Amino acid sequence: MAHVRAMGGRAPGVVWLGGLLALAGCYPTYRPPVVGVPQAEIDIVHVPNPLLCIDGRYFVPASFDVYKPMRVPAGRPIGVRARQRQGPVVACAPGVSFTPRAGASYKFDFTFNYAERLCALDLHDKDPPPSGLTGPLVIMSSLTDLDDMRCETD
Repeated sequence: MAHVRAMGGRAPGVVWLGGLLALAGCYPTYRPPVVGVPQAEIDIVHVPNPLLCIDGRYFVPASFDVYKPMRVPAGRPIGVRARQRQGPVVACAPGVSFTPRAGASYKFDFTFNYAERLCALDLHDKDPPPSGLTGPLVIMSSLTDLDDMRCETD
């Protein structure tokens, strides 16, 4: 299983504002791609308050989608951001952007060290392709990379 970790510290003010907008219901609900479009599957069950960045826009998963793997478009960059709160403030918001392969399956895990106020978002490729074959997982693992995707509130 291929694996990458994105570390995060305290969230910048823009992410905090984005978290407030999401809680207020200001982000649209994500709808999976239609049948026939290349797709991959992501499991965000262990990601607190997830945001998806697809085609330059943030989406919140439908409430029933956070409890099971969900389909996302393959072959173009997407981002996943976790938002851990401590009281009314977003304490940590790591993000990972990557280009999923068609038919692939990915799992995200979130960890938070309360003592040090550090967190991480791990991305696992459940079925990595053998070395040397085309279609490797392209991963960008920092908040800056998600910013480069031009999600509207970054």
